[in-house]
Amino acid sequence: MLQGKAMMRKLSWMMIVAMLLVGIVGCSSDDDAEATVKPDEERTEAESRLERLREALDLLTGSDRQEDKDAAGEIFRELQAEGDTLGTMWRAWATFGGDSGFDKNEEEGRRLAESVIEEVRRLADGDSDGWAEAAFLMGAVYANGLAVEENDDEAFDWYHRAAEGGNTMAMVGVGRMYQSGEGVEQDYDEAVRWFRCAAENGDTEAVMTLGVIYSLGIGVEMDLAEAIRWYRQAADAGYTAAMMVVGATYECGDQAEAVRWYRQAAEAGDAAAMMLLGLMYEEGDGVEQDSAEAVRWFVQAAEGGYVEAMVELGRRYSRGIGVEQDYDEAIRWIRQAADSGDTGSMMGLGRLYALGIKVEQDYDEAVRWYRQAADAGHTGAMMTLGWMYEEGDGVEQDSDEAARWFGQALNSYRQAAEAGGNK
Repeated sequence: MLQGKAMMRKLSWMMIVAMLLVGIVGCSSDDDAEATVKPDEERTEAESRLERLREALDLLTGSDRQEDKDAAGEIFRELQAEGDTLGTMWRAWATFGGDSGFDKNEEEGRRLAESVIEEVRRLADGDSDGWAEAAFLMGAVYANGLAVEENDDEAFDWYHRAAEGGNTMAMVGVGRMYQSGEGVEQDYDEAVRWFRCAAENGDTEAVMTLGVIYSLGIGVEMDLAEAIRWYRQAADAGYTAAMMVVGATYECGDQAEAVRWYRQAAEAGDAAAMMLLGLMYEEGDGVEQDSAEAVRWFVQAAEGGYVEAMVELGRRYSRGIGVEQDYDEAIRWIRQAADSGDTGSMMGLGRLYALGIKVEQDYDEAVRWYRQAADAGHTGAMMTLGWMYEEGDGVEQDSDEAARWFGQALNSYRQAAEAGGNK
């Protein structure tokens, strides 16, 4: 009998050790790290704020399959207004990077981070509920030099502590550092293990990353079937980039299925997917050919900031492709593309003003657009300016200025050749 009891005690200790090892080398979750939930009347204000922060982080990462970064940002804003330390640091982070509905302001982000960094460190060094969230933030600030000097070794240590404490975003951070060899010896097996841990906890970034890893064979044997499995999981979680990848896999086969995935991404607000869906309608691939429907999707993509759609609309309105020819509308879209940084559109506007095509001839305006394109690296614009100054075409003749622009063009060609590019 005593031997039986001794055996039971031995088995009990073995079970306890095994449970501890799971926490050390396995995939724990944020829920595992949380303290037992208390009845509402016993919860403190701090516990309530931490619960709201975790809700915001679920929205940020899509771990509950409802990614909504703007909604997460609103919670960060509310928590910061209430003086919450972790909420303030998250608002600092979002402000620094221009994420979660905040305008990018690095100076303001640093100021907010510096105001709470030591309190975040104290929380991360402690054992109170929320320490893992604080440890992740310490890893993030060291990885990016926000309120502290950038230090990859420190970043890895903090990420690793947080990941072992069940923080999903820290698992992704550890995976990325093992993948890159920053702050730790490069180890692709460990990288994949941590990405899998994060993916199993619902992190859509980790799920998408695994898709990329297997599709490109980064540190693993290329496995397209495994890649598609992860992409589908990310797509089902609402990750629009994954929907587009899954859609692309069907384009050479089941085009109707490709359209279904592109439509799903487009309806979720992805401007690139709107553009692709427009092209499918234009070509009649997987759907009945419909130029009007194509234009409708191109307009939505352009209004969503997709520059290629702006360029396409400019082309269509200038030539009357699928729409009634309208030069004013064409120029409006070309100008919008140029204002969004498209150098080809800048060149196009320069030509229109230089030649007086559908606009009043205006050499000053032409030179302004050529200069803007040249300053953005467009070699053809540099050559055009060189010839204008050489010939005195629309500008005062100036051989020195011509030589300067020809020289810039030559350097641009050389750099492109050295890089194996083609401008």
